[in-house]
Formats: sequence, C-alpha cells, structure tokens
Amino acid sequence: MPGEGCPRYRGVGTLSQKFAWGIDIGESAIKAVKVRRAGESVVVQEYRTIQCEAPPGETQSGDRDFRVRNALTELQFEAKLKGCPVAVSVPGRDVFPRFIPLPPVDKKRIPEIVRYEARNQMPFPIEEVIWDYQPVSGLDVPGAEVEVAFFAIKKATIYGYLTNLRLAGISPDLMQIGPLATYNFFLHDQAVETGSVIIDVGAGNTDLVIVDGDRFWIRSVAISGNDITRALQEKYQISFEEAESLKRKAASSQQAEKLFGSMRPIVDDLIGEIQRSIGYYKAQTRNVRIEKIILLGNAFRLPKLVDYFRKSLDYEVSLLEGLNRVRVSGTAD
Repeated sequence: MPGEGCPRYRGVGTLSQKFAWGIDIGESAIKAVKVRRAGESVVVQEYRTIQCEAPPGETQSGDRDFRVRNALTELQFEAKLKGCPVAVSVPGRDVFPRFIPLPPVDKKRIPEIVRYEARNQMPFPIEEVIWDYQPVSGLDVPGAEVEVAFFAIKKATIYGYLTNLRLAGISPDLMQIGPLATYNFFLHDQAVETGSVIIDVGAGNTDLVIVDGDRFWIRSVAISGNDITRALQEKYQISFEEAESLKRKAASSQQAEKLFGSMRPIVDDLIGEIQRSIGYYKAQTRNVRIEKIILLGNAFRLPKLVDYFRKSLDYEVSLLEGLNRVRVSGTAD
C-alpha cells in the first residue's frame, strides 16, 4: 500500500532484485507471472494459472481458504518459489479508499491532519485496520490545497491472506492493492492520456481507475464476471459451472445474441455504476474531461459486450491493444 515518504504508489516492501514473481489471488483462480528487468522493459519469463473454483455441487464460498491454500501449494511446488522475491495483489473490494482534500497547511502538519480525517471517515475503529496515505496533488505548490489518497484494510483480512500464503510455504516481499497495481502498470507501459478510465472486470469485483494527469481515483464495484454467470445460471436453470462454460463459449455460439440478452440486465447495472462513478469524480474535480475508457478482463472476450459498452458510454471505448514496455520471453507460454 502507498505510504508517506515512499516513491509514488509503490507497495509495502522493496524488490531490488532483477526478477520476481507476481501472484494474483482471484475469485476463481490463482494467477502467477515471473518477470525479469531488462533495462526499461520487463520480460515475462513464466506464467501459470491454477484454478481454485469450488467443485460441482458446492457453493463458491464454501471452504474457500482451503481451496486457495491448495492452489498456492500447487503453485509453490510447480514454480519453486522458495527464495524468490514475491509480490501479491490484494483485491480492491477488500480496501477502503478515500481521496481527502486538505486545506493549505505546512507540510509537517499533513500527517496529523490525515490521522484526524482517518478516524472520522473510516466506518470501523482505526485500531482494527492497517492504513496509509499518499499525497496526490498540490504538495509542491505553495498555498495550494493538498489532496491525499488514503487507503485502509482490516488487519484480519491481511492476516488471512498471509496465513494462506505462509501455510503454502510462500513469504511475500510486497503486498499491493490491485487497482493501484493496475494504475502502476498503465503508468509504466501505456501512454495514458488525461481523462482516461480503466475498467477491469474480474470474477469477484470490478475495479475502476481514473487517470487524470498527475491525479488518480479508484473505486471497486461489487458487480463482476460471476454475476454475469449467475444471470445465465438463473435464466437456464443450470449449474454455476455449466453457466460459466456457456459464458466463455458465448462468442462462438450460434445463440450469442440470446445469451447476451440474458446477461444484459447485469451489464446495464455495471454500466450504471461506471456512469455514476465518473459523474461523482467530475462533480468533485475541477477542469476534468473524461475522454477514453479502456477495458480489461476476460469478460470482454465477448465482442457483443465490448460493442454494448461502446453504444452505452459516451466516450471512446477500446480494449487494451498491446504491451509497450513488457515483453514475453520466447521460452514462455
């Protein structure tokens, strides 16, 4: 998580080595990538996905920790992570973010004011969370209003992740909030224009990241890829696994139009949340102009979904087209 005195938006811990593993503990799978520094580029050397979905007949939430630990143990065995630097992402849905404007004050008073605001704005006792902040704008302009990005996560949540990792024999060097990792990636790899919105639809939640010049803003939306699957499950009275398979094959199905019709109510809800989020950001920010939306996530393998976003949102909408400063090794899958 970002912190006072740290380089911009890095995670807790340091990774000075030339290679590292990144692990994403997702709702339905553990995804891991091994990367190596090469000058200003990053080279992907290995990539692995290990499923941690509930077996047929069980709910997705049933004994999830057990399934996650098994998947992490399998990853540890296959990838031989012992002794390797490891970075782990924390889902945006587990994080409490706030973007707090502060009055023009001496820099030395900022930590004191942020602590006061933290106690007032958090919905749970400050003793129960790990929290930190990062100045976003105004710090270098004398007399200007300073905005800080404040993030908190319950200690019990972090300890839960650490317990699963350590029982699998994995000791992370760094833990980072998923939406901030997305932001860091775009800053490193993409020429992000002012007023860009990144929409990352995962199985468990959707992350929204607004990049606005030197400023940024994030929000996690509860609507996800699994909600689209559940819509198909309810419509056709089939198992979750069958509905997930149906969703993944929808792009090549002769019933693509019909399947998308069943997904549309959930997609409309998601688009509504995106529009409200952008509207809120515009209302809170002066001189902002949102021009572009970039889509991420397996859900957008369905062309009709991408087209529907283009028709429903009054912005330029595109998929992430490619990588600029991240290369894939010839030996990687």
